[in-house]
Amino acid sequence: MSQEQLREVEEIVNARIVADDGVQVHESSYDDAIKQGVMALFGEKYGDRVRRIEVGEFSRELCGGTHVGRTGEIGSFLITAETGIAAGTRRIEAQTGFGALREARRMRESVEGVRRVVQSTTEELPGKVASLAEEVAKLRKQVRDLKAKGGDDPLAGATLESLGKGSRLVATLELEEGTDLRAFGDRVRTRIGNGAGLLAIQSGGKVTLLAVVADALVEQGILRADELIKAAVEAVGGRGGGKPHLAMAGIADPSRLDEALKAGADKIGAALGV
Repeated sequence: MSQEQLREVEEIVNARIVADDGVQVHESSYDDAIKQGVMALFGEKYGDRVRRIEVGEFSRELCGGTHVGRTGEIGSFLITAETGIAAGTRRIEAQTGFGALREARRMRESVEGVRRVVQSTTEELPGKVASLAEEVAKLRKQVRDLKAKGGDDPLAGATLESLGKGSRLVATLELEEGTDLRAFGDRVRTRIGNGAGLLAIQSGGKVTLLAVVADALVEQGILRADELIKAAVEAVGGRGGGKPHLAMAGIADPSRLDEALKAGADKIGAALGV
């Protein structure tokens, strides 16, 4: 239901509350109740004798529940939730009496809190929030675009060394949890050119060693990524392997990460000629 429809329901119910209609309870046969236009809701099963609730000329229903003597006893009616429970059937939840008053106060306090944060009047608040949401969406798109273009490059601060037969890149980086490390390895490959890289990737509370070796070095038999990762992790009591161009391994003891990186750096230096 739209907000306009919900508001209309609230107004109709509150109008009957203010009218203080009398609530009458009758018993009759089910057939007589239906003949008199009493509403049977939700496909429930009824016996031969039924309890009828009549609110003036406004509402006639079959119901076995508790009811007030007059509608004015309800005090007030405020819808708090609306959901679908079946095809074409909606469920409305509401507060009444002082419960409705407390809920209205809570809503007012929430609106006041948002109003102060965005520095807006109550009347201008919906438009101001919509404008801010649009601005946030644009900024998020800009961030995504920058990341796609490498504007947020975690390799920017990593030092690339030139050795006799190629370059060496050894660094510790922190990446967002869920980063595709194989795809990131392609970025490393572009950065190292004709060289080799060994990176300690900290992500989601875990440390992963990533080794990348240029195709030319692999083809010439100078160095392989699986050999590089093996040399690094075996230095700290671990085991590793992978493919000639890219390999990964975990570090069981992060306190020995520097040892693993040094062993890997030495492996690259020995292969490329320090």
